[in-house]
Amino acid sequence: MLLADEPVSALDPAASEQVLALLAELAHDAGLAVLAVLHQPSLVARYADRLSARVRRRLA
Repeated sequence: MLLADEPVSALDPAASEQVLALLAELAHDAGLAVLAVLHQPSLVARYADRLSARVRRRLA
């Protein structure tokens, strides 16, 4: 499992796409899952297979 805590929080959109694409490629090639904390819904929609979200301090 690859753990990524806000891996793109300080990056511009193009760099964010590159980092997430690299994480996806690494995970695919190694047969690993990725657990990432992201705050950009558009990136979550593009890269996530599954989603857990916190709503009012609770997992939804």
